[in-house]
Amino acid sequence: MIRFRLITAVVTVTLICLPMLVGAQEGPEMLSWAGTVKVKPGMGVQFEKAFDTYTKPLLDQLVADGKASSWAIGYELAGPGGYDYVFWVTAPGWAGIGEVEAAFLTRYEGMSEEDLAAMIEAWTATEEPDSGQTLLLRHSVYNGNPDADWNFLRLSHYTVKPGHGGDLMKMYESFAVPVYEQLLEAGVISGYGMAEQAVHSDNSFTHEAWITFDSLSDLDAVEQAFDNAYEEHSEGVSFARRIAFMKLVEPEAHFDRLIRVWMKSE
Repeated sequence: MIRFRLITAVVTVTLICLPMLVGAQEGPEMLSWAGTVKVKPGMGVQFEKAFDTYTKPLLDQLVADGKASSWAIGYELAGPGGYDYVFWVTAPGWAGIGEVEAAFLTRYEGMSEEDLAAMIEAWTATEEPDSGQTLLLRHSVYNGNPDADWNFLRLSHYTVKPGHGGDLMKMYESFAVPVYEQLLEAGVISGYGMAEQAVHSDNSFTHEAWITFDSLSDLDAVEQAFDNAYEEHSEGVSFARRIAFMKLVEPEAHFDRLIRVWMKSE
């Protein structure tokens, strides 16, 4: 989850990433402040109560005031692991992220010593010390249906070879985006995008592609749509595209995560 280290408390993710959507990206690029947290054995329920008490109300207020576009918290169903919960809040540009950070700082400064001590005790009682990671992600592509419900997030992480970031984005926009647009229009997915690290803090990836959707069964339709897209071209063209992609990325560095959303902004 995202962790603001102004105080030893969790306010988050994201971040790795990803968001209740507000439609096609216009204006400032969307940024997600994301993070992860690992809880002490048997303390999951207590952690969730602490989040509901100390973090959710402020995140809801940020969205209601239009300072943040969305937030969510979830846990990993499949992936490399390393944490128990991941949380993210998404806002327009650095100004939006600044609004989020300022709101938490103002809340902390306005708390009584007793309430502040109680909050710190709640977090330290549930969270493994020094176990979290924070990320700031910039969404180069960000699109979705704000009225569609979703319960899952799939993340695909890639490490692009130096100097080839632009080539990867061209390939993503020319091949993947049209497929995702069809899936979005059909209601199979609720959103999709591609993010890069706005602050480089994790050397395990350079780019993060994501989709949000409502049911695991939707992934059957996603996979079929990409199979159909490959079949629209000759075997030679499809093979050449795969080879070109492999030349852009470090194949052994690729990994995916499947996140089940526990709670999110409405």
